[in-house]
Amino acid sequence: MHTQLERRWLHIERVHGLPVGHRQFVAARAGGNRYVDCDYEPVPVRVELDGRLGHDRVLERWRDMARDNAAVVSGRLPLRYGGPT
Repeated sequence: MHTQLERRWLHIERVHGLPVGHRQFVAARAGGNRYVDCDYEPVPVRVELDGRLGHDRVLERWRDMARDNAAVVSGRLPLRYGGPT
């Protein structure tokens, strides 16, 4: 089941002719797994879609920043988008 934000992202991909991303998977790495919303391998771009659930508290935001930093270290370029508040 896709969230409203994820459904919107699917629409954006289609309308703008973007490639179809690999969605909702676990990226194993040292120090723990990272959950990825959408990755565009072989292009080094990773998209994270943040709704309010799980992204509105300070510690959750720090977790998201750590996830973005880990993506950059592994050669991925994270793009983070949020939904309506």
